Amino acid sequence: MAAAKSILVVKDNKTDSFIIQKVINGYDPAAEVLIFNQPEKGLQFLKGKNASAMGRNMVILLDIGMPDIDGWQFIEEFEKLPESIQASGRVYILTSSIDPGDRQKAGSLKSVVSYFSRPLTTIGLKQINMDDREA
Repeated sequence: MAAAKSILVVKDNKTDSFIIQKVINGYDPAAEVLIFNQPEKGLQFLKGKNASAMGRNMVILLDIGMPDIDGWQFIEEFEKLPESIQASGRVYILTSSIDPGDRQKAGSLKSVVSYFSRPLTTIGLKQINMDDREA
């Protein structure tokens, strides 16, 4: 990734989150990776002043298959946040789901930029970087 950025990983599995963090930091050691294994904590962070301080260069990697609050519910709550907060984050679905309906649903949501199947690869990270340059 050309410019250092903040990446929020919202995923309930701590091992997967750790691996995602290692892949990101291997690709861009300057990236700040914040892990939220509880989607509620990720939403709380986004509602706080810390998220607004990050500016428009924040990426949210979101799993959709989580208990309690799944990725779809997270997006629903994210889209209720003030426009200034929504504008600061770009949501990318990162999931093991191969259901075409999930991909289609993600494509219909205004806040979802793209949909990636796990595992996260450098190709996916390059795509995120390209999307950021176009924003």
